[in-house]
Amino acid sequence: MDKVLSVVPQIKNYIDVCELSTPLTTKHFTNYQKGEIYGLEHSADRFNKLWLRPRTPIKNLFLTGQDILTVGICSTLFSGVITSIAILKKNLYFRIKKSS
Repeated sequence: MDKVLSVVPQIKNYIDVCELSTPLTTKHFTNYQKGEIYGLEHSADRFNKLWLRPRTPIKNLFLTGQDILTVGICSTLFSGVITSIAILKKNLYFRIKKSS
């Protein structure tokens, strides 16, 4: 932006600057080879996978994180609640909702 403003300084008050990224940006900064940051492939098929659940066939091994739900910060946080419910065998959702 500094280069643009050095050539056309009168536009300074008329510009909003937004920074964005692409998979190439992600690859550069995170070293993920294909620019992916969200774990497993996100297709409709992933929601039918029985192994993408908090409970696993291995005793006392539980999964949590974005890949048991869907991408994003909120779903990652909520997966912690779902995994806690699976571990404790108590529905904590309404307790959490009531206390918030």
